Amino acid sequence: MPTRLDTWEGRLDRLMAAVPYVLLAVSTALFLLTGSHSADYRLVTLGLAVLTAGWVALMTRWPALYIAGLVILIAALSMRGIWFASFFAFTGYLHSWQLLRGMWRFVGVAATAAISIVAYGGGPPEPTPTAILSYLFFVAAIVALVGLFSFVGDVTAERSAERKRMVSQLEATMRRTQDCTPSC
Repeated sequence: MPTRLDTWEGRLDRLMAAVPYVLLAVSTALFLLTGSHSADYRLVTLGLAVLTAGWVALMTRWPALYIAGLVILIAALSMRGIWFASFFAFTGYLHSWQLLRGMWRFVGVAATAAISIVAYGGGPPEPTPTAILSYLFFVAAIVALVGLFSFVGDVTAERSAERKRMVSQLEATMRRTQDCTPSC
């Protein structure tokens, strides 16, 4: 019988699976509702958003290829509208950490951060030492924060899994003890 925490864990898993689509829908809706882009520009952006939804749905079984394509799609969308950098780009951080391993996690997060900052700045930084250092500082700060919070989440998840294993072992021991006759 599932516990209350098991129920919430299942809900959280479903929510996390829906997050990219919700963020993409919110970004797309805000893009379409704001700005004064031509109908063709909006249609191309909408098509790119649909392509991105398909990419997210179909490509996660190949993590490295998926993240590379996702980062490219985030860049393309973010250059078309800031809303995609503001909301949908979060998927790049989330999925880079979830699907990649080791230092590749940081590469995916850094690529997403680099794109988001370019979008927020309206283009690449000016080729001055101050602008480039500021740009690199913000990329590094985002990577550090995403890494820190994701690491805390990983530790929490591992502790939770460890506790589940211990409870299962304890329950099995208790069942064996209860099933045992006096001759045990």
